[in-house]
Amino acid sequence: MAREKKKFNPGDYYIDCALHPVICTKSDHWDLEGISLVDGSHRFCSIRNCGPQKVSRTAAFKWKKEGPPDAQKKKVLALKKNGWANMDDWWNRQAYKQKVGDLVVDIDDMSDDALRLMCGEMTAQEMRTAKAVLNWAKSKLVGMFS
Repeated sequence: MAREKKKFNPGDYYIDCALHPVICTKSDHWDLEGISLVDGSHRFCSIRNCGPQKVSRTAAFKWKKEGPPDAQKKKVLALKKNGWANMDDWWNRQAYKQKVGDLVVDIDDMSDDALRLMCGEMTAQEMRTAKAVLNWAKSKLVGMFS
């Protein structure tokens, strides 16, 4: 049986299939795009296959602060155990802090060659700008957990 199509608009809040509270940035027939309130990651969800849950702004920010209800946490951990690699237990702040710490180390260790590999050839000014943006992102990531 097909899922009932729900109407989502940019600016709506929803919970995606990885239990991230998300603000919708684009709704295109059966597909949603949005930004996670947890970590700012770009999220994609299928209205037909994932069944995102539309929530109020207040509920989305409460979910961000407290994490999902225990029953849903157990569901995610079970899926993760069964090989769903995209499922993360972001509400476990210590585990998530470690992931962010690893990312910060990756940014610190990134060489000019690694930047060129990611971004293509750059002028000296573009390289300085890319490094400045990475350092800004690093400061924001560190600030999220201090």
